[in-house]
Amino acid sequence: MGEERDAERRLAGDREDGVNVATRWMDEHWDAMVQAARRYAGSGAATPEDIAKEALWAAYERRDRLVDTAGERAWLLAFVRNKGREAVRRRGRRGKRLPVEYVDTEGDATSVECDDPRRERVLEAVRRLPESQQEIVRLMVDGCCDDEIAASTGLKKGTLWVYRHRAIGKLKQMLGP
Repeated sequence: MGEERDAERRLAGDREDGVNVATRWMDEHWDAMVQAARRYAGSGAATPEDIAKEALWAAYERRDRLVDTAGERAWLLAFVRNKGREAVRRRGRRGKRLPVEYVDTEGDATSVECDDPRRERVLEAVRRLPESQQEIVRLMVDGCCDDEIAASTGLKKGTLWVYRHRAIGKLKQMLGP
C-alpha cells in the first residue's frame, strides 16, 4: 500500500514538473523558437507561431529524451527545424519565395552558445556573401535538402547547385586554409 502511494506521488510530481518545464521553455526560449520558425513560414496555413507551437508540443511529448539541460535551446530548435520542414512539405510550395516579413535578415537568431573562435570568423564570412547565397548557406546548415532549399528560395535545382557551389567557393576563399 505504501509503495502505491509513493508511485502515485511520483506520478503527480512528474505531471507538475512537466507543466513547469513547458512554462519555463515558453519563458526562456519562445522568442528564439518563433524567430527560427520564420524561415519556414510562408503565406498559407503555417505562421511562425504555429510552427513554434507544434515544435513545443512535440518537444514536451519527448521531454524524457532530453539528457543535458545545458543544450536545451539547441534541442528545442531542432524540433522547430523539423516542424518547419514539415510545414514546407505540407504546403508543397514550389517556385514561391518566402514573404519578406518571415525571413531572418538580422543574422543568427537560432545560434547556440559556442566558444570556438572559428565560429565568429565563419559567421562574418557568411555575412559578406550576397543575400541569396547567405540564405542558401543558412538552409544548408539547418539540414534542408536540395528540394526544400529550392522550394524555400524559389530557385530551380540547377540554379541552386550553381549558387551553392559559388557560395562554398567564396567561403573557402575568404576563410583560407
